[in-house]
Amino acid sequence: MAAVLAVLVHPAAADHSLHALATLTTGYTDNVQSVPDNPTDPDTTPVVTSDAFANIAPGVIFAHNGQRITQVLRYTLGIRLYVDQSGANSVSNSLLYAATIPLSARAGLIADLSAGHGRQNAFDTAPQDTPVGGQAQGDQSFAQAAAGLSYNYQLTPSWQYQQSAGVSLYQPIDETTQIGRRTSFNAGIGLSKSFQYHAFTLTGRGTYSILDGGEDAMGDPADNKTFIAGPELRWVHDLSQDFSTDAMIGVTFSWPQGEFQDREVNPVGAAYLRYARDRYAASIGYRHTVTTNLVLGETERTHIGEARGVVPLPLADQLSLAGAVAYSYGTSLGILDPVTEEELEGTTKQWVGDISISWRFTDAMSAALRYQRVWQNREDPRVLDVNMEVQEERTRRQQITLVLEGRYPTRQAAELPTDPSTRVDSNLEDMSKREESLVR
Repeated sequence: MAAVLAVLVHPAAADHSLHALATLTTGYTDNVQSVPDNPTDPDTTPVVTSDAFANIAPGVIFAHNGQRITQVLRYTLGIRLYVDQSGANSVSNSLLYAATIPLSARAGLIADLSAGHGRQNAFDTAPQDTPVGGQAQGDQSFAQAAAGLSYNYQLTPSWQYQQSAGVSLYQPIDETTQIGRRTSFNAGIGLSKSFQYHAFTLTGRGTYSILDGGEDAMGDPADNKTFIAGPELRWVHDLSQDFSTDAMIGVTFSWPQGEFQDREVNPVGAAYLRYARDRYAASIGYRHTVTTNLVLGETERTHIGEARGVVPLPLADQLSLAGAVAYSYGTSLGILDPVTEEELEGTTKQWVGDISISWRFTDAMSAALRYQRVWQNREDPRVLDVNMEVQEERTRRQQITLVLEGRYPTRQAAELPTDPSTRVDSNLEDMSKREESLVR
């Protein structure tokens, strides 16, 4: 945030740009709708099918870099078409907005908004951004929206105060799930100290989630309302110009609304090693979290181990190899038996492997060949098989795609920065600029 504000306090004249985008993807998958091969209810779950597909995604970007605000707005229309499984065809819309707003030489805001709808089987990300964690069946249609606002105040060149708030909404729009709208509100407050090659941040976080479960057998609302709160201490250390470490330790308290006496206490933490140099980038690490998974409709205690990287290849200019491999193991919290009111525990185990070779042959055009494989085993204690027993559903999916991307014009007036907090020295030069502006 300090980096953003230092650049924006006295920028040049306002700059605008408008861009046309287009992405064409063609490929093959052996599980069109990302459904389990041993479903609990075979009568209502689609069978596993394979097919070739094409995805057409035109879009537009508007960027503005001004004295009082820097903002980027992006809209994408996605059309997914299958050769044989036409019932899985889908149309999606995605709208993203982000802005940085300097309030003074010391303070600033960052705002972000997003909204979209589509089907779970038609959303892809770059391999280095592949999400890890429990996934819903791909035949689920949904709408989602999110908004966030963060405020930073530079107390001194090395001390910073931070505050944030946000809301997320996920709404299934078909009848493939018994849990309806899922809403999550979050807030945080923190204080950070940077010196030499170290940065420490103490943060207090809180989340309130509402999972609409319809009505129970007695006709009463079966909503699951959960609070999660606790402190975290994060330590970022620059080992060299290329390597850095990122560690976090904390504790969370989670409890159903109005039942603080039934709270659960869980440790949370993370440890990562990161590398960045020119076009090389890599990270490896582990994290333990307690969060509400809006897609699955439950609060989970999750262990995640992952490794990601991007490596340039010597065969041609702008040719690179990107990949990710990760494992997650999550257990559900706060699921109660409707009869005995005893807590039930579901589990979600997942392996993800993702690799691609990409080539940017001009500033405006790029191509990529990508392969992804996902293994997921899930036990949901709310869903019983014909023998009235909990069954572990197995979902397997692999996908190979060829992606062509283009944009015009290539120069964008503003690029909102990614999170700079993974290194300490990302803010050192801007802190000195801030000192100069404060003296003036």
